Amino acid sequence: MQIGINGRSKINYRRAMNLLPKKPILIQSVRDWIDLNPDKINYIEELVTPESDVYSLPKTISGEKLCLNKGQEPHSIFKRYIAEIKNVKLTNLHGQLLLEETQIPIETGWIRDNINPSKRPYRNSFFKIKVLTDGPYFSCLLFWSQEYYHWHCDILQRLYDVLQRLPNDTKFIVPYKLSDWKIESLKAMGITKEQLYLYDGKNILSIKRFIYAPPVGMTGDNFSVSAQWLSQKLRVDKLSKPRKIYISRSKAKSRHLINEGSLMKILETYGFEKVVAEDLSYNEQRQLFASAEVIVAPHGAGLTNMLFCNQSCTIIEIFEPNSVRRCYWTLANALEFPYYCHVGKAVENDFEYNLSIDVTEFMTLLQSKQIV
Repeated sequence: MQIGINGRSKINYRRAMNLLPKKPILIQSVRDWIDLNPDKINYIEELVTPESDVYSLPKTISGEKLCLNKGQEPHSIFKRYIAEIKNVKLTNLHGQLLLEETQIPIETGWIRDNINPSKRPYRNSFFKIKVLTDGPYFSCLLFWSQEYYHWHCDILQRLYDVLQRLPNDTKFIVPYKLSDWKIESLKAMGITKEQLYLYDGKNILSIKRFIYAPPVGMTGDNFSVSAQWLSQKLRVDKLSKPRKIYISRSKAKSRHLINEGSLMKILETYGFEKVVAEDLSYNEQRQLFASAEVIVAPHGAGLTNMLFCNQSCTIIEIFEPNSVRRCYWTLANALEFPYYCHVGKAVENDFEYNLSIDVTEFMTLLQSKQIV
């Protein structure tokens, strides 16, 4: 009997359902599962969990207490350990795990709202399962980890106190379309191309030996011991005199400072140079920011480059009022850099808002803090 396209799809779907958890159970963390299933791991090593940094909310340049957007309050550092787990399934480019076929830990998606077991790949009729019997494997995937900030501060910072403990034959699971800047950042960490396993997210990986370490903390939080360790790994020697940098978002979809031209006319008189990070290679950015002493920028990924600074660098972040987030303030705090911020006005845009500022007021505030 011939089976039409619809019939074939239904058969594929039923086969898929036999391989997926019938009733997925969300658990908070991998550690919760390990504590209940000690026979499912090859080993676990407790790591020193540093004390959480004490955060006090930053103030704007004008001295007002900054009001973060809802959900942006700092969290605490995660309990640190490293474990080799038997027979783990990795299901997508967000690094989501399946434990014992039914257990889905929330921590790789950060929060419950980022995980929907009813959607792909948990309910995908076209996936295949690829079995990895060698290893061990370590995942460089987390929710949002494709993005520049999250790659550095969630993925690379996660390797703190872990990298040196991994076996020499460990393979690192990374996105199939690996950006040049990610390759260079891994190289700076001592991880070579030969150690990478390129994963396209189309199949579920069934991994016999999987090494897991939790993130250092909730995404958006940064901590002194791990951030400074990462900065030391990524920094290069400075080759020029101290530089004052303005990071432009002129090529970004949103949070573009629409009166940037007016601001730059004045900043240039104080020795600032405009930088469009997208126009530079990763190593060019490392070299440029190695000499930075002041960075002014709208909230955006370019501020991640403070990790490359070889000296104390003053950070001035300009917020659009709907995007007042903690990540670069906590990163500056962890690196022990002076940090100031300024909240502009929202400007309608197709994606997230753009913003504008009162240039005269902004420059007056910078002068009051002796930044210019």
